[in-house]
Amino acid sequence: MAGETFNRIRFDQREQASAKEALREYVIATRPDLESDLFDSKLGDAHMDALAFLMESLAVQQDIIANEVFLETCERYASALKHARKLGYSPSRATSSSVTCIIAPIPQDIQDYGVTIPAGTNYVSGDKTYEVVDDHIIEAGESVYSFAMSEGVTNEIEFESDGTSYQIFVTPSNSDARMTVAEGSWKVYVDGELWEEADTIFTVLGPQKMYSTEQTESGELRIIFGNNDNGKIPDNGASISVIYRDCIGEDGQIPAEAISGNMIVKVNGEDLRVSIYNPEKSSGGSDRESIDSIKKYAPAHFRTNDKLITPRDFEVLSASYSDVTYGSVAKAKVKLREGSLLVIQGCVMEEVIPAGTEVNLGGNCYRTLEDIDLTAERNPSLFVDPNTVDIYLWGETGDQQYYGPVSVGLKDSLLEYAEERAVATVRVNIKDGGVVPIDLDFGKIICDRSYKLDNESENDPGITQNIETALDEFFHNVLIEPGQDFRVSDIIHLIDAIPGVIHFELATPTGDVEIKDTEMFVRGAVSYQLEHKLLSTTDFRGRY
Repeated sequence: MAGETFNRIRFDQREQASAKEALREYVIATRPDLESDLFDSKLGDAHMDALAFLMESLAVQQDIIANEVFLETCERYASALKHARKLGYSPSRATSSSVTCIIAPIPQDIQDYGVTIPAGTNYVSGDKTYEVVDDHIIEAGESVYSFAMSEGVTNEIEFESDGTSYQIFVTPSNSDARMTVAEGSWKVYVDGELWEEADTIFTVLGPQKMYSTEQTESGELRIIFGNNDNGKIPDNGASISVIYRDCIGEDGQIPAEAISGNMIVKVNGEDLRVSIYNPEKSSGGSDRESIDSIKKYAPAHFRTNDKLITPRDFEVLSASYSDVTYGSVAKAKVKLREGSLLVIQGCVMEEVIPAGTEVNLGGNCYRTLEDIDLTAERNPSLFVDPNTVDIYLWGETGDQQYYGPVSVGLKDSLLEYAEERAVATVRVNIKDGGVVPIDLDFGKIICDRSYKLDNESENDPGITQNIETALDEFFHNVLIEPGQDFRVSDIIHLIDAIPGVIHFELATPTGDVEIKDTEMFVRGAVSYQLEHKLLSTTDFRGRY
């Protein structure tokens, strides 16, 4: 029924103790003469314990299997990927952060002769590597030059075709567990020829030189070839070369001037050091789509049929949009402004007004729907002020605020994507979503003296670390949506549930914060002071 939540199946509610009791009741009902032998003797009781344990194990396995076959209840990433593919939805992979670097001043030798910065040239900033993705040509005479670099490391792997149908090749796991294959970073060559990627190999007609890809549970790239009916089979013995880039997603973001030093380029065959820096922090850079996000957007994407007609269609496709270079959209909100028709007579001198001509009247912009021949008998001239869809976007910032503006490049990329799928009478605008920082002042937080305030090891977090973890998870929750009000009670319950917290008074904010539908609340400044107290029988937890 619409609106109902799918309940998790719980076969594992029959744990060992209840299974053993059920066995006893069964024996009493069917063979009462054996009840004493089976449950009072040590050997018989051991047999019943073993059987009860086996029943519990089977119940747990049935619980896992039953829940993994449904998208809404699955917990394994591999299951979520499988369900998404059935719905024609491709969960977004991790995307690389990108940054604009500047060479200034340009050495005189480069000004005289020019130089090419080849793809693959890299710069290491701490534990992050940034690469030049495409060749950049600095022409002779230039004194300042800017170019883009993307986080990640380019790899190349070779496979060999055995000439069979539906061959599958998988890129190897990276030694750095943080790294997964970056969205859209791959190229596949068969015997040196670049092949084209299809959305799915099963929709390719005939032996076209195409392949499709999927991501694995741990983020590797799976390449799938056809059977000559659906995509060409690579010839037996053919060399298959896959070039791709591994990245670390959101953790790959860097602040301004994190890249500041020398990069080596070749001028007339000799190495030359040039000074580069990034004046602004990186943009983009996102982790691969979470299970919660897949559960939310895969069914919604299926309903859109990759078309943009309703405001909900725009919202779903925008929120799940990602670009190879500029990263992913984290959140999107759509506002629709309805258009109107306008009839104009004798107001223009041209004989033909081409389709798409815009006329500004009374502060409103009108656009012709088709070519209008003013020499014909047709009169009057018809213009339209199209429906306008304003798409407000938020991206992940990589800091504690989490959500903020997306890059200009990502906005332009999404605009092109949306205009290709929208109907002709819709105009699309891409705008920055607003953020409302929520400053939290807890004052003094009284803690039970038996709990540590700070962690002594990674496996033994203290109250401070538990508070920070709880706040991080609260403000970074995928279920928080634009326009969702901030509730003080949510924060109170969150901190109150942390083990060791006895009492606190939330000084700021003093009440709920109302959020506009084109804004999101984000983490602001957080202040508190922890104080130990010996817990007595008269103490109680929470606000008082």
